[in-house]
Amino acid sequence: MGESVTSPFRKYNNNNKKIVVIGSMNMDININVDKMPTDGETLITNSIALLPGGKGANQAVGAGKLGGLVYAIGCIGNDNDGKTIYNSLVSNSVKADGVKFDSSLPTGKAYINIAKNGESAIVVYPGANDNLNIHQISKHKDLIIDAEFCLMSLEVSIKTIEFALNLCKKNKVKVMVKPSTMEKINDNFINDIDYFIPNEKEINRLVEGDLSVIQKANLLFEKGVKNVIVTLGSKGCYLKNKDYSLLFEAAPFEANDTTGAADAFISALAVFMCEGNDLITSIKFALYAAGISITRQGVQTSMPDRMTLEMYRSDILNTLKVTKV
Repeated sequence: MGESVTSPFRKYNNNNKKIVVIGSMNMDININVDKMPTDGETLITNSIALLPGGKGANQAVGAGKLGGLVYAIGCIGNDNDGKTIYNSLVSNSVKADGVKFDSSLPTGKAYINIAKNGESAIVVYPGANDNLNIHQISKHKDLIIDAEFCLMSLEVSIKTIEFALNLCKKNKVKVMVKPSTMEKINDNFINDIDYFIPNEKEINRLVEGDLSVIQKANLLFEKGVKNVIVTLGSKGCYLKNKDYSLLFEAAPFEANDTTGAADAFISALAVFMCEGNDLITSIKFALYAAGISITRQGVQTSMPDRMTLEMYRSDILNTLKVTKV
């Protein structure tokens, strides 16, 4: 009787370790197309959807849906889009204490072309995200200093991220970074990152040359990143740290929309590590969270809840292949 009125997530989150997410919050304009447009080409779409997004908001919602104790820090416009994003956060168990309604700029926008094969291309208008500044981080530092993990994506001011990184370092908060818009490696910057999580395109942009993805990940590790996890889409992911050099196969799902896969992966990784799972196990659950997300349209709407992910627990722990490299 008592179990029936208890939150289904409580049994997974007994330790109450906190996750803080710092990053962009946008309204996504999803545009479905047969294929990606090329130079000078005009395409017609019969399907457009407006959905709350932005990597900061996405990762916060992803962690909230999985039962994590998650706080968001971000900046949205004082407009209808901003209210929609805020409501999405709160309705998905995210504590929005650090979210600011800004009156000087509208809510950011992301224009996302989604092809039939599930691949996507994104153009972002930052809007109010540009006003996520050092003052806002400092104002909400109490949310950060006792956190287990701080998740950051680089679609906001690099000065703001550097300030937050330094705050995390001083307070021994572990940091996960998605280098979505990073063009060059700053060695001092990456030395403070515990988990650096680029995709294949991002690592090829950041580490030039004809080296393989594995060789490039190893170079980043040698530069000082404690854990490099390269997400490889349908090929799974690669982990490099002082103990492991491992390839994980992808979860066996058919792609419908890959837009939110990385955010689903990162949020699940943080939640499962907060619960005391080791890194290998947490990556396996993260791969399944990402796999489930690509079967659905949108980003926040595609993130799996905990009950859905738990349905695959046996497959995750016993079937997903991991290979030493």
